[in-house]
Amino acid sequence: MIEVTPNVNRPPFFVDLPIEFPSGAMVQELWDKWLSDELVVSWRPRGDQLRRLRGIRLDVGYHDEFDLEYGHRILSRGMPAAGIAHEAVEHDGTHGSRLFERIQLSPQWLSRTLRVHD
Repeated sequence: MIEVTPNVNRPPFFVDLPIEFPSGAMVQELWDKWLSDELVVSWRPRGDQLRRLRGIRLDVGYHDEFDLEYGHRILSRGMPAAGIAHEAVEHDGTHGSRLFERIQLSPQWLSRTLRVHD
């Protein structure tokens, strides 16, 4: 869960949510704060820093229980136009079902990406 607006006095989630209950009206100030932490939105202002990286690896299962593959695809489509080097991988898994396999691939990717070229 995103905890950009923590509030220990608001069980059960202990955050101030960007909607009012029971009306469902949006609390714009809180919504803007939540969006500022949302990766699909927040990467754009950080483009200069991201372009300095040798690479970014995005890895997601296309059966993700939290539907993170959609944000993954949005990021992957936007980064090339911004000149940001990245590799996007989708696998036949859920959010964590192939976690250990995916983690084992990360050092290989890092080794290729960080290799010093003459």
